[in-house]
This record gives sequence, structure tokens and C-alpha cells, in this order.
Amino acid sequence: MASRQPSLDIDKAGAAAKLCERCQKVPFDDAKHGGFAARSDLGFDYLKLDHDDKWRFLPVDFDLADSWPDLKVLSASAAACQFCHMLRLSLKEAEFKVEFESGKISVKLSYAWRCVGRRFALFGLNAAVNGFQYGEEEKTQHLVRLRFTIDADDGPCQQWLRIQPTPPNEILGQENVSRITALLPKSETPQHTSFFPTRVLDLEYRPKHKEEEPVIGRVRLASREEVLGEGSGQPPYVALSYCWGPPEQASTQSITTSGNIQARMSDIDLQTASMVIRDAVAVCRKFRVRYLWIDALCIIQDDSHDWQRESAVMGKIFRNAYFTIGAAFSKSCHESFLSAPLSTIEFPFSSSINPAVKGTYRAVARGAGSIPHVWEKSYEDIEGSWMGRGWVVQEKTLARRLLLFGATSIRVEFGNDFTLFHRLGEETPLNYDFWRGFTESYSNCLLTFDKDRLPAISGVARFFAEATGDQYLAGMWRRDLWSSLFWTKPGQEHNSLSTLLDSLKSPNKYLAPSWSWARDMCYSAYAFGTFCPSSKLTRQPQPLCKILDAGCVVTGLNPFGEVESGFIVVSAKVSTLELDLVEIGQQLFTHQMWQAHIDGVPVVEFGLDWTTSSKTVRQHELLLLLLGCCIDNAAGRCICGGDSKPLPTEGGGSHPPDQEDSNVQEAADRDGDQYCTKCSEPVETRTAYGLLLCQARARASTFYRVGTFNSQPAKHFPHGGLKFCTSWETQTVTII
Repeated sequence: MASRQPSLDIDKAGAAAKLCERCQKVPFDDAKHGGFAARSDLGFDYLKLDHDDKWRFLPVDFDLADSWPDLKVLSASAAACQFCHMLRLSLKEAEFKVEFESGKISVKLSYAWRCVGRRFALFGLNAAVNGFQYGEEEKTQHLVRLRFTIDADDGPCQQWLRIQPTPPNEILGQENVSRITALLPKSETPQHTSFFPTRVLDLEYRPKHKEEEPVIGRVRLASREEVLGEGSGQPPYVALSYCWGPPEQASTQSITTSGNIQARMSDIDLQTASMVIRDAVAVCRKFRVRYLWIDALCIIQDDSHDWQRESAVMGKIFRNAYFTIGAAFSKSCHESFLSAPLSTIEFPFSSSINPAVKGTYRAVARGAGSIPHVWEKSYEDIEGSWMGRGWVVQEKTLARRLLLFGATSIRVEFGNDFTLFHRLGEETPLNYDFWRGFTESYSNCLLTFDKDRLPAISGVARFFAEATGDQYLAGMWRRDLWSSLFWTKPGQEHNSLSTLLDSLKSPNKYLAPSWSWARDMCYSAYAFGTFCPSSKLTRQPQPLCKILDAGCVVTGLNPFGEVESGFIVVSAKVSTLELDLVEIGQQLFTHQMWQAHIDGVPVVEFGLDWTTSSKTVRQHELLLLLLGCCIDNAAGRCICGGDSKPLPTEGGGSHPPDQEDSNVQEAADRDGDQYCTKCSEPVETRTAYGLLLCQARARASTFYRVGTFNSQPAKHFPHGGLKFCTSWETQTVTII
């Protein structure tokens, strides 16, 4: 990993900060935590806190009480104390987890010590912020947790505390560029493709010899025909992955339109371009790559035909790039990723155990975190808006070589050598488990335009289709529908079945059919609570339905992009819902969970695509459709009270006593079933799962998906599992 050092907010790097009396207790005190000196294999002394050297949080004798939002105490001391100044800025920029307009706040500090199996021990500093509001009774709320990573220059202090080293001065210095350049040939994978983008930025690189600096001319937009017509073969190009930012900043992005494209083919004034574009040009120049692809400039943004054509090959653009630049730390197109300003402070350190150890270490403000960990700098550096952007999921998945520019470092991810992201390498197994995991992660990302829900992953979908030959259906695959149709969305936005049906019949913007996870802009999971039927290792799922026909009508030129309608024709066991649904008291991961009962005993569990404040739901016009079954690892009881035993495999073991019994023989035909050692009856071990459907009015046998169900043998004993579906009849229905 290559690194860089941003400008410090103190007078001189390495000089200890000015601290007030309260903050003079913040610097680490190694004697306070019962530490002792240990000897490393390299011959230097280092601090251990105990023989196990385990993970822990070390409290600091620091307790700040202040008022919000004016922060009177910190404001008064910020002028003379650099840590008060940095803490005040961090609080002002933080987003609280709960609504808190005014009141008293407290700040407590602790150091994060993470040593087991790691090179570094003193990782960071945590600031836990609580709020107190006064009313009828005092109410305490956890507001936010601020994080500060720690690094230090090489020396006694850095070795003694085992602190991460401070990055070198220049992120794109010759040393970093040389190290990264040396990795490129080693990471190359065989490519036999004639693909080249429709347009690229021509940076006019024409070095006569590799040792010479390139001749840099004007930057302009060049067509594929121009580039390939020069007769020097197919040259490499670099692609840029970044955030446009919120609408007010994205609206001022430098773009190509039908009105300025001719001018851009002649010249582009970089001084008028956004900071991210200028930084990307600088990176290409350092690595002597002449051509650069950036969506804002290489796609005609006000031409829907051009946008549809280019979005259809977006995956190929990133897949075939020489490398991809990931502007991970930039929150918008106007924020530089090469010169990111950070709030830092140098703390003094003097060991009370080893008097020879003196020096300073640096704390770097990293903003708010939802969990109490301070991670390695390499993770903190790239955590931000870029990672949560919808289009980025496809770009980082398909890129063969990725240079991630963080706050203080460059993370190099080439080929299958990766440490953070799930990357699509040459040996990545392209199966339905991969796709479900990919779309589950993607569904939680943000998009500027809702209509990009499917186009933003169309490149990966095209790659998957070419590898599997399966039919793509609005974010899903035909041969996997029996499993992937079972998805749920925590925290549904519809407050009644009628409002859900209205949104399905007349959506503000049609995104996908009712049966696709892509229909709503929110997170989707292929599970309900702890029940996940698609786990092949533990559940052994089997289809119990048949897809007779399926299709989608695509909008525009991208066959993996936007859709305007879709349908599935399925033959399966179905049953009218004749039971009332009763809410379960427990809510898991914000799911509203429901059960239906027979003779007072729960027999089936539901996840509804809408929420309601009622404790009972009576919707007897709904239809249950059985998709498949899977093993219930908790099953094993018989209604007579006897123990269960696995049915014998062919050619081995003993047979159940009444082998000729038709019920037992039927069970023997289903892999994984068991029989009772007492009464010889089959014992149900398989969970039934499927969809909850509601008829589309005036359309016979045509339905909307409005929820899911599962019936488990153990949880819903004695009537649960496939036994719940015994009397159902097979019908053919269409889901839209």
C-alpha cells in the first residue's frame, strides 16, 4: 500500500500540540494500564499490557460536560487548546444517531488497543458522546462515537507503542509511482478483446523513450475511430470511479452535452473542470497513460439514446481498463482525492516504564462511527460516500486493477489480490450464490436517480449472462427463481395492503415487477430473520415449483437495463389464506413478524411487504404459493413422542419396520427425511417456503407478490413443514 501525508493543522509536524489542563490528560499513559517491557525478535523493546495482550478499550481520565449546540466550554478553550479545537470541529460535523436539538452533552475518551495477531497495538482514540434532555424525567441518549486513528514517525515512540507509521510526504511521489508501476505487469491477465470505449479523454502523451517525461499537450475528447485509426494497436486507458455528490454539487459537474461535444473534441480547459477530473488527469500523467474514461465527459449527458448505449457497455469499460481509479475519499466531484484536508494533532508521549522512550504520535480525526471500533488506517481511509454509491458496486466488482485513493493512502487491488472488496477475479465462481450476495450488498447502496436501479449493475449482469447462458429477469435469473423469489425488505414503507397495491398498480416510477427485489429503493435480503432457505451447505434447498414462462419488456437499448413490465408464469401448489395473521411480539432486524395458528398452535410465519399497527391481519383473499423446501436442522420429533432416525441409504443400513407402508415409502423418496423409531411413521424435517400473493383486479390468475411465508417442522410442530401444504392443489398462476 502506498501512502501520503496531508497538511497538518498545527504549526510544525512532529511538534507537540498546545493542550489545556483538561486535555493534558489525553496523551497515552503506559504505566496506568499495568504494562511491562517485552523484547521483540528484531531486538527492540515494546509495551505489553499483559501476557495475552488482548483487545481492549483503555479509559482516559477525561470527562467533558458541555452544552449543545453552542458548545460553550469547547468554544472557550479551542483558541488555546488544539485538541479542544479538533474535538469541537468533529462534533459540529457529526450526524447524531438520534434527534437531539439541544441539551447537555458529555464526552468520554478511551484508547483502542488491538494487538492479538497484529503488528500494531495502539490503534486509535474513541470519543463516546451522550446527550441529556430534561423534561418530566431526565433522558440519556447515545448520540455519536467519534473516531481518531493514530500514527507516528519511525522511532522509539512508534516502536514502543507499536503504532502504525505516519505516511510519507507525497501520495504520488516517485517512490509510490514506481512501486505501483512494478505491480502492473505482474497483475496482468490474458485479454483477447477488441473492446475500446466510444469516447475517451486524450491527454496527448507522446514520450519518445520510456525514461523521458511525456510531452503534455491539450486535453480533448477523442472518438474510438480516431484513437484506433492511428495504427499503433489498441492502447490502454484508465477509468474513473467517483461520486458526483449531492444534487446541488452534481448539477455543477463538468459534463459533455449535445451542445458542446464538438468543442470538447478540440479542447477541454482543465481549469474549468471539477477537482476529481483534474486529479484523475494528474494520476494518468504520473503513470504515463494517454487515455482516460470519465462518464461525465465521455457520455453525452442530455442524449438519452447515447446514455442508454453507453450504460449497456459500462461493465466492459471497467472490466477492460488498464486500471481503475477509485476516488474513495471524495464525497463529490468538486472534492479533491489527491489533497484531502484532515484534522490532525500531535500528542506528546513519555514512557513511565522505559524512560528512554520519548516522542510524539499523531491523532487523525475520522468522523463518526456506528460501531465502537477504530480500524486500521487502510480501512478508515476509504470509508465514505463512494463505498455506498450504487454504480460503484459494479465498477469495483468488475475492475481487474483498482487504485483506491483514500485520505492518507492508496490501496492497490490488482487481480485476485484484494483485502476489502468482493472482487470479480478470473477465478471467481459465477453461481447464483454469488449473484444473491452481490445484489443483497448492492440493494443497500444509494443512487442519485431511482431509474438507475437496474442499469447500475447491468455490466455485471451481462458478464453473468455470458458465463451462465441463463435468462435475466429484472435483477434475477430464471433458473434460480425458485430460490431468489424469497426475499424480504426490513422496514417496509407501505402502511397498509391497499397502499402497497396502489404503488404496484400505479407507481410514481416503475422500477421492476412486484416479484423483483429491485422494485423498491431499499435494502433486500434473501432471508427472513434467521431463516435463510438458500444455504446449500446446511439447508439443502429443493425446488417444488416449475417456471413455465417468464419475460421482461426492456426500456431503451440496454437489454440488462431499465424495464417497463415483467411477468412469471409458474406451476406450483397453492392455497387460499384462510387463517388470521397474528403479530409476534418480537421484531427482528426491524421485520414485522406474523404467525397463523391451528388449534392455538403456530403453523406458519409471514413476512409482509407492508406494515400495520394492527395486531391481527384478516386478508383471506390472499394466496399462498409454494416455491420450495429445505432441511430444518432443528427438526426430529414425532407427534407420538418417539425419536427420529434418518432413512437408510440404498444398499446399506436397516430399513424402518414397516417399509411397505405407503407414507414411509413416500418419505423415502425425499432425500433427507427421517422416520420414527416408535411408530414407523415419517417425521417431517423439511421447511416449506414460498410467496404471499394478491390478485390483480380484473385479471384472472394474475397476481402481485405481497409477502413471503415459511413453515418449519420444529418451530411449528406438529403441523408445520411440508405437512402444512399437504392438501394444497397445483395451479398455474401469473405474477406481475
